[in-house]
Amino acid sequence: MRQAAKNAGLSERRFSQVFREEVGLSPKAWTRVQRFQKAVQQLHAGTGLPWAELALECGYYDQSHFANEFRAFSGMDATSYSARQTLWANHVPAK
Repeated sequence: MRQAAKNAGLSERRFSQVFREEVGLSPKAWTRVQRFQKAVQQLHAGTGLPWAELALECGYYDQSHFANEFRAFSGMDATSYSARQTLWANHVPAK
């Protein structure tokens, strides 16, 4: 965020305020969503990467971080998600 604020000519605090007003999320939350979306797309595409590699490729610190974030956003673990066959990456049928 520091570099983005500098590039925009704003303080970090002001950058964060403007970002939240325009995007509706804090820069950190937006980054988390983007990272999660990348992971979902990779899983949906069936890349077959080992979990640790997938986690690093998507920008997570480690596999545990990936697992915790995935469950926090989706309500299920990545293994359960990847076992489901759905037409759309962001759709999980209700039970």
